[in-house]
Amino acid sequence: MKMIWVAGTVAILVAGTGMWMVDVRTDRETTSRASPPSERRTESAPTAVSANDREVADLRHELRTLRGDLDEVSTLPDSSEPRVDSPDEALEPEPEPDPEQRHAEQEQFYDDTFEQQGLDAAWAEREEQQMIEAFGSESFAGLQLTTVQCRATMCRIDIELDRPDDREVFLARLGQPPLNKGGHFRPGEDDRALVVFTGREGHPVVHPE
Repeated sequence: MKMIWVAGTVAILVAGTGMWMVDVRTDRETTSRASPPSERRTESAPTAVSANDREVADLRHELRTLRGDLDEVSTLPDSSEPRVDSPDEALEPEPEPDPEQRHAEQEQFYDDTFEQQGLDAAWAEREEQQMIEAFGSESFAGLQLTTVQCRATMCRIDIELDRPDDREVFLARLGQPPLNKGGHFRPGEDDRALVVFTGREGHPVVHPE
């Protein structure tokens, strides 16, 4: 705004592209009366600044709070990642069984299976008689039948060899009656003894897994 002419109590002001006729006296009075609001504005400025400071302070406090929350979240474990056990927590594989222990368990399986069988007296009697006759024949020379017991589907035979080499005679007789129904044999208490388990026709000897 620019004043370009004053006459008495009248002044012409140019503001932008327009002219305004202003009573100088009235303007003084208006200015005098308007000064208090100006003073009020001056007085209210610190209040506005103070309010802005408080708002900024509140925002900064909220920001610090949010940062703290984010830090807590970042420390939580990620459930989507697979859990890796420490070496102490990992399960150790079971050790392989000792070969001698496994062999002993297998042999015990045949003994237990035989002992747990019931008795088919008619079949057992016939089978025992066939064993006695076979081992008394010339084809089984060198093999002495010391005991024979039959139950429901199994027989246990204890054989004594005349010589350790007669083991070959026994092996040659496997597959011939009455040793033609499958079974299992193992060394006895010495190198001349054999323990034999034979089955029944249609009921072969069950072997351990």
